[in-house]
Amino acid sequence: MPIKIKGKINLKRDFDQAKEGFYKLVQNTIVKAIKEFIMRGISPVKGQVRYDRYSDSYRDQIKMLKAFRRNKKGGLIVIEKLSNKELDSYRAGDEARADNLINAYYIQELNEHLLKAGKKVSPVNLKVTGDMLNSLTATRVNRGVLIKFDDKKAKYHDIDGVGKAKTLRRLLPNTGGREGEEFNSRLMQNLKKLYENGLKKFTRRKG
Repeated sequence: MPIKIKGKINLKRDFDQAKEGFYKLVQNTIVKAIKEFIMRGISPVKGQVRYDRYSDSYRDQIKMLKAFRRNKKGGLIVIEKLSNKELDSYRAGDEARADNLINAYYIQELNEHLLKAGKKVSPVNLKVTGDMLNSLTATRVNRGVLIKFDDKKAKYHDIDGVGKAKTLRRLLPNTGGREGEEFNSRLMQNLKKLYENGLKKFTRRKG
């Protein structure tokens, strides 16, 4: 006696769902893998190894030895609080006292950011608030995936000599101005393994 199976099989729907699930897996894993490299102070771009150390001034900030800010021309200005002796003896004028309040607030805010982030001079993980790393997205485009940082601070590290960061620290391969770039071999191996496992997972027939 033939076995009757209730219900309908929608091959297109099942295939589309499997394909969408596969792309989501790829997107999530790519973002995670890139972040892991950066958090270890290693560029995910082929040919780039560990990031160069932070500047001496920023290392001093991380160690909370000094605080700095930049003027409109990009010059570095040391931010210091007036000593109690200078304040108590009225050696500081009204303008200096006003600046001191601003400086004290700036230093406190900076220190709180660094403490909260557990910031250290090494590894060079480019993270304080986490806004830049959390802005990394992988979006499905046709048959591929578009990977990008939405936070503008990323270009300060990824493009030589732009903005505050004068040291080039590559975050993503560039297929435009820098032709032939790709992810490093370890990341590519991880993505290949992901692809193979994903295909098996989403093409396996359920028993």
